[in-house]
Amino acid sequence: MMGTVNEILSTLALPDTSTAIAPRPCYLILGKPGAGKTTLASRLAASLNAQWISPESLLLHALSNTASPWHKEIQSCLASGGAVAPETLIAIVKDMIASQETDFQGYVLEGLPGNLTDSAQDMSLLTDLLNKRPAHHVPVLIQLNISDEDLIRRRAAQWIDMETGIIYPGPQVVHSRERWAQGKGDEEDDDEDNEGGSESSGKNHDDEEEEDDDDDDEENSEDDEDQQEEGETDRRREAKKPKTSLSDLVTNVQWPLIPMDVVDRLIKRPEDAPESVTAHLAAVSQYDSLLADFKRNYFDANHTIELDATQHPTVLYKNLMDRLHVLGYGVFTKAVLPKPLAPPDGGFKAGTTDQEIFKIFCSTQLEEGEPKREVGIWGKYCPVTYTRNNGQLVQVSSFDFCAAYKGQIYFFASQTDLQAFLSNPAKYLSTPPRLSPLHISILGGPFSGKTTQSKLLAHLYGLVHVSLDEVFDEWCALSEEQGNKVWGTVFGQILRKCRLGKTIAPTLQVQVIQLVISKAFELKRYNGWILDGFPRTMDQMNAMIAADLNPHRTIVLENDINDETVRGRMMAFVSDPITGRPVTTSTTTNGMTPNAPSILAYPNFDNLFNGFREDLANMTKTLSNVVTLPADRGIQTVLSSIQGHMDPFLPKAVPLTPKMQAELPAQIPLGTTKDYCPVMLKQGILVKGDRNFTVKYQGQYYHLTSEDAKTTFVTEPQTYIHSPLPPPRLIFLGPPGSGLDALIPALLSTLSTPIPHIVFETFVLSWAAMQGGAVKEEVEFMLQENGGIGAHVLTDVLKTLFYSEPYKTTGFILTSFPRTKLDCDTLLKYSLHVDAMVVLDCESSVALKRVVSRLRRGGVVDGVAVPHDAQAADDDDEEWEDKVLEEIEKHQSRISEITSTFSSQSSIPLFTIDASRPIRPVLASVKHDLRPFLEYRASLLGNAFKVTKKEAKVLLDLGVVVYSPFRKYCPVTLEKNRFLTRECTGTLPVVYGGCIYFLKDRNARTHFIQNTTHYTALPPPPPLLRPHLTLVGPPKSGKTTLAKSIAQSFGLVYLDVETIVAGLAGFSGVSEQVKATLEAGLPLPDTLVTEAIRTITSCAMCQEKGWILDGYPITTAQAHLLESAGVVPHCVFVLDIPVEEGLKRGMVDWEIEAESPLPPLNTPTTLNQYSQVYETHISAIDTHYTTAYANVTHLDALRSKWALKNLVVKAVQDVMVARQEYFGRIGRGKAASITSTSIPLTHISTHLSPHLTYCPVSLHLHQTLIQPPSTHMAEYKQQYYYLAGPSEQALFLEDPELYIRTPLPAELPRVVTQEEVKAMFPKGFECGGYCPVALKEGGKGFASLVRGLPTLTALYAQKLYSFSTPTALAKFLATPHLYTSLTPPKKLPPPMTPIATHTLPIPGYIDQTLSETLVAALEDLARKRPKYPYWTPEASAIEFLAVWLKGHNTKSSEWVRRGYSERLEGFLRSCEIIHSEERERVEGIWKLRPIRRGGLES
Repeated sequence: MMGTVNEILSTLALPDTSTAIAPRPCYLILGKPGAGKTTLASRLAASLNAQWISPESLLLHALSNTASPWHKEIQSCLASGGAVAPETLIAIVKDMIASQETDFQGYVLEGLPGNLTDSAQDMSLLTDLLNKRPAHHVPVLIQLNISDEDLIRRRAAQWIDMETGIIYPGPQVVHSRERWAQGKGDEEDDDEDNEGGSESSGKNHDDEEEEDDDDDDEENSEDDEDQQEEGETDRRREAKKPKTSLSDLVTNVQWPLIPMDVVDRLIKRPEDAPESVTAHLAAVSQYDSLLADFKRNYFDANHTIELDATQHPTVLYKNLMDRLHVLGYGVFTKAVLPKPLAPPDGGFKAGTTDQEIFKIFCSTQLEEGEPKREVGIWGKYCPVTYTRNNGQLVQVSSFDFCAAYKGQIYFFASQTDLQAFLSNPAKYLSTPPRLSPLHISILGGPFSGKTTQSKLLAHLYGLVHVSLDEVFDEWCALSEEQGNKVWGTVFGQILRKCRLGKTIAPTLQVQVIQLVISKAFELKRYNGWILDGFPRTMDQMNAMIAADLNPHRTIVLENDINDETVRGRMMAFVSDPITGRPVTTSTTTNGMTPNAPSILAYPNFDNLFNGFREDLANMTKTLSNVVTLPADRGIQTVLSSIQGHMDPFLPKAVPLTPKMQAELPAQIPLGTTKDYCPVMLKQGILVKGDRNFTVKYQGQYYHLTSEDAKTTFVTEPQTYIHSPLPPPRLIFLGPPGSGLDALIPALLSTLSTPIPHIVFETFVLSWAAMQGGAVKEEVEFMLQENGGIGAHVLTDVLKTLFYSEPYKTTGFILTSFPRTKLDCDTLLKYSLHVDAMVVLDCESSVALKRVVSRLRRGGVVDGVAVPHDAQAADDDDEEWEDKVLEEIEKHQSRISEITSTFSSQSSIPLFTIDASRPIRPVLASVKHDLRPFLEYRASLLGNAFKVTKKEAKVLLDLGVVVYSPFRKYCPVTLEKNRFLTRECTGTLPVVYGGCIYFLKDRNARTHFIQNTTHYTALPPPPPLLRPHLTLVGPPKSGKTTLAKSIAQSFGLVYLDVETIVAGLAGFSGVSEQVKATLEAGLPLPDTLVTEAIRTITSCAMCQEKGWILDGYPITTAQAHLLESAGVVPHCVFVLDIPVEEGLKRGMVDWEIEAESPLPPLNTPTTLNQYSQVYETHISAIDTHYTTAYANVTHLDALRSKWALKNLVVKAVQDVMVARQEYFGRIGRGKAASITSTSIPLTHISTHLSPHLTYCPVSLHLHQTLIQPPSTHMAEYKQQYYYLAGPSEQALFLEDPELYIRTPLPAELPRVVTQEEVKAMFPKGFECGGYCPVALKEGGKGFASLVRGLPTLTALYAQKLYSFSTPTALAKFLATPHLYTSLTPPKKLPPPMTPIATHTLPIPGYIDQTLSETLVAALEDLARKRPKYPYWTPEASAIEFLAVWLKGHNTKSSEWVRRGYSERLEGFLRSCEIIHSEERERVEGIWKLRPIRRGGLES
C-alpha cells in the first residue's frame, strides 16, 4: 500500500489555475525637441494598449479627472498663469508609473520627464525607473535621430492652430493650401488617412493584400487537389517577389487634408524661429553625454531601436512596428484589456439559478467572431477580495459586477473590486484560489484507507499530517534526554505511562497533537492540519472540543467488516511477537525479530471494528460538516470524492446533455487525449471515443467510448487526462500475391524503433508451448483440424499479446489475423483495439501471376495450398491456375467480410492500399498513411486545429490564445533554415496548446498538425536580422552583376551612389544640398555622399529588407566617414581580378560602345585611372575593415558568376546565422560566441573581462595561462573572453559561471625585450641564466643545464628568466608556477666563453667554418672520380674541388654560384670523354676473351 501511496504522491498535484504575469515591455522614446516623439508615442501607446506618459498628457489627465490627487494643485497653478514646477511633473510621472494600470499594461514614456529643466533630476528619474522597475517590465529604448539642420528646417516650416494647439507640418499645410486653391478640397480622396495619410514604407502593400487574398483562397478551397493548389500558390508567390528597384526607394507621401477654416487661422510660433530652435538645441546638448552613458549602461542591442526621424510620421511608425516585430515585442507582448459585463436591463428574474446566470454572461455582449466564454476557476468567489484579505474567500452576494478576461468571466463583491480588477487583472489572477486554513479530520474503521487519504490531502493542500501512531513510533526511537529537549515535558509524561503500561489520557493525546502542529508551523508555513484517525472515541472528541481543536470538516470513510478487501488488508498485517509492532507480510523478514514466529496484528479485529462504529455514530452527531464516503473504491476515486465535497475550486468534469452536444461547433478544443478515449488509454488501448459520450473538463472536451467510461471519467478526470500513449499495434491483411511478405520487412527496416512482426499462427503455437500440457495439445489439434482456435483460447492469446511483456512495451505488427468473424468479434468484445488496420488490395490477375511465378520457382505462399503437380505444371496449365485463383478469391472475400465488420462495429482506422503496383510505391503509401502512428506517434494525441486568419485575430485580441514562441515564423520552415528571411513568415494560423502558430503553406501546415510535438519543441527563432553588405572590386570585376543577383536572392535593396542620389527625392535637407551641388556642376563631396547613404540606409525599406552597397567606399577616408555615420556593413566582399583581365573585359565593352553615338565610358584610359585609384586604396580599406571588424572576404572574380553567387550566399547565411545566434543568446542572458558579429575590436579591448586575454576554461580545468588569438571569443554580461579553441568555447557557452569563478593569479608572466632587460640592470637572471624549463624536464646531469638565450626572456614575480627555445618560453608562460622554485646544482660545468673564428689558426678556422663543406665536396669527388683529358688525376681532382667550392659558396651571389655550377657541369662533361673511351676499350677486351664452359660471359 505504501508503495502505491508514494507513487501517487510523486505525480499528484492540484491543477495550475494561476495566470502568469507576462513580460511587459516599457518603451522610452528619446530624441531632440521636435523630432516627433509625441506623435510616435501616442500612436504606439494606442496600438499596444499601453499607458502614454508625457508631461502634457499627464497634465491633461489630471485636469480632466477630478478624482486625481493632483487635480486641484494643477488647476490652481494654471489658473494663476504660472507654470507647473518640474518637481510636480516628476512626482506625477512617478505616481503614474507606479499605478496598477501601468504595472499591467506597460507604458510609453515620451522624452525627458522634467521637460529640459534640470538634467541631474531628469536623469535621476530615468535611472530610478529602471533600477526599481517590476520584474516583468522590460525596458526598450527608442532613439529618434535627426540632425540639427533638418530639425531647424522642420520646425521653421511647421504651423500651429492656436484654438486647438495642434501643430501641423509644413508639407501638410502646403499640400492643403494647394488643394483648396485648386478647388479640389471637397473631393473625397480615398488615399488619405485620418491621421498620417498613406505612404510607401518600403513594402508593397498591394502585394501584401494580394497575398492575404491568396491565403484566404487557400482556406476556402480545401477540397481542391493539393498538388494543383500548391503549384498555383508557388506561382503566385514567385510572381510577388519583393521589389527592390529604384522607384521603391522614393517615399511618396499623401498628406491628409486640413479643413479650410483651420488653414486660414494657422500661424507661426516664435519658438520655431531658427534662432530660437538653435538656442533650444544648445540647451539640449547638455544631455548628450548623460544619455550616452544611460544608454550604454542600461540597454543592449536587443533592447535598443534607432530610427531616422526625418521620415514621414506614419512611415516612422510602421518602421518602428517592424523593428518591434523583429525583436519580439510590439503586438506579441500587447496587453489584453478586461471588459466589464453589465447584467441584463432590469436585473435577473427571481428564481434564476446560478448556472442560468453563468450561461447568460458567457454568451452576452460577444464581439464578432468571439467564442462563448467560460466561467473562471473562481466561480462565485471574488479574486480581488481574496488577494486583498490575504487569502480570505468571499462569495459574491449578487452578480451585478462581472468582467470578461481572456475568454473567462469573473464576479466581484463590489464596484471598487471590479475597478481594481479592470486596472490590473494579472495581479489578482497570478495567485490561484486555495482553501485556507484547512482543519480536517479523517475518520474510518480499521483498513478503510484513512492514512493514505490523509497523506494525499496533506501533500495536495500543504497541511500538517498528524498521526499519533507515527508520532509515538518516532518518540520511541528517542532517548529521554533528546525527547525532553525537543518536545518538552509532554514527552516525559508519555514515556512514563508507556513504561508502566498505562493508557494515555485523551487530554494528553490532544496536547501531543497541538505540540506537533505548533512545531511544524515553526519550521514551515502550512495551510492547516489534518488528523489521521482522530478522534476515535467520544472522550477524545470531548478533549478536542475542550482544547478548541475543532476540525472544520470531518471525512468519514465507511467500510464493511465483511468486505473481502477489508479482510484481506487485515490478514496482510502481522506483528512481531517480541516488539509487538505490526509489519506487513511483505516485510516480515526485515521488520521482525529473527527466528520469531509471526502473529496476527489485529486478533480482535471484529470487536475493534464494532466498538469504533458505536463511537462514530455518536461523534458524527456532534461534529460539524461531516461527509460520509464509501471506502471500498480505488485510492484516487476516494480522493476525488473527498476533493469534490471540500474544494469548490477543483475543476469538475461535466457530461454533456444531447442538447449541449447539438450546440457544439464543428471545431471544439479537445483535451490532452485528443479524440481518443482517456479511460481506454489508461488501460493501454488506443481507441477513438464516441461524440455521443462527451465530457467537458477544464474548458476542453473528451470523447468516451461508452456510458460506463463516461461515468468513470466524470468521477476522477485527473486520473485519466495524462494517460501514457501505448506502443504501436497494427494489423496487416492481404490476399496471397499482395506482396505482404515483402512489404513488412521493408517497412520495419525504415523504422527507428524496432517493432516485432508477429505471424498469428506461429505466435499461437509458441504461446501454447509455454502453457504446455493439455493446452498445447488442444491448440495443435484445433489448428490442424479446424485451421483456428476456440474463443476461450483466443481470448487468452490476445490478452497475452496486448497486456504481457515484451509486446506490452514494444507493440506489434500482426499478420494472418483475423481470419474469421469470430476473431473480429473476440477483439471487439474485449475492446482489444489496434491502432490501425492496413488492407492490401490487389487485382486477382496480378496476385495470380505473382503466386504462380513464386510457386513455379519452388517457393511457398502462405494461404495457398500447392497441388502435387505444381512443379511439373506447364505454363498453359489453366486448370491448376484456376485452383490457385479460386483460393486467392476466397481470401479476398474473407478480407472484405472482416473489413466490413470492423468498419461497421468499431472506429479502428482502415487504410486500403493498392498493392497491384510495385513494392516501392506501395511502401510509400503505407508509410504515408501510417505516419501518424509510427513516425509522428509522439504527436498522435496533439490537438492542433486550423482557424481562419480572422478567427485567429479575434482570439489573439481577446487573449483567448497567445502568440507562440515562434511569433509569426513558420516552425516547419525554420527547422530547414535557421537564417530568418521573409520566406520564413507564416500566414496560415493553427491553434495548439493555447497558442497560435503561423505556417507558411498548406504542406507545412499538414506536417505541423501531424507532428506538433516535434515542431513545438524546436528552439524559438533567433532575432531577425537583415544583411548589410558591401561589395567592392576593380573595374569590370563583375561586382554590379553579383550585387544585383545577391539582392534578388535575399530580397535586399540594391544601392549604389547613383541609386542613392536618385532616391533622395522624398527626403528633405540632404536632398536639397545634393541637388544644389549637382546643379552647380560640382562633384559631390564625400561628406554629402556619406550623409545620403546614412539617410537611405535608415529608411524603412532598407531597415526591413537589408541592403547591399555596390562599389563604395572607394577610399579609406570614405570608409571612416561611413563608420562615423554608423553605416558599418556586416560583410565586406572584395573581388580580386588581375588588371589585365579587367582591361580585357573593358575592351569588349569599348568595342560595343563604339557603335553607339554616345561617348564611350570604358576607354582604356578611363579604366586605367579607375584601376590605379582602386589599387591605391584597396589595401588600406581591407586593413581597416579587417582590423576593426574582421568582416572582409576575398573572392576570385575569375570564377563564374554562379560560383561567386553561391560563395556569397553561403558566407552571408553563415554570418547572419552567427549574428542571430549571438543576439538570441545575449537576449536570454547567456554567453554567446562573437564570431562573425563584426563587433569593433576597439570596443572589445575596452570591455575585456577580468581574465584579460587569458582563457578562463584552460585556467579552470588545467591551471594553465593560455593567451589564444581572437579566433574563438565569447561575450557574457557585456564582457569579452578569449578562449583557447572550439572545445573550450563550447564548454564556456554551456556554463560560463563555472569558469569565470576562477580568478587570474595576482602575478602574470610576460615577455620582455632586450632593451627592457638592460633597463632593469643590475637585476640578473634566475636559475643562473639557465633555462628553467630544460632544468625541470631535461633529465639528470648536465643535460638539463641549457643556457637561455638573451632574446627569449620573461618577467614573472619581478624576476627574470631566460629560455633556450621558443617552446620552452611558451611552456613557462602557460604554467610559470611549475618552474619558479627550481635551483641549479651546486656543481656547474665551466662557462662556455665564445671564441671568434677569425682568431683561430688556419687548421682551426677551416675545422670550424669549412669542415662540413669540404667533406661534402670530397664525398662528391669520390663518387664522380673526374679525369680531365691530358691531366693527371691529381690536377683533375684539384680543379673539381675548386670549382665545386665556388659553386656552393653561400656568401656569393646567386649569379656567381650559377656561373661556377655551369663551369663544373662542363668540366664533368669533358671528363666523360675519357670515361667513355675507357669503357669502349674495356668492352673490346672482354669481347675477345674466350667463354668458359658452364660459366657466364662476364
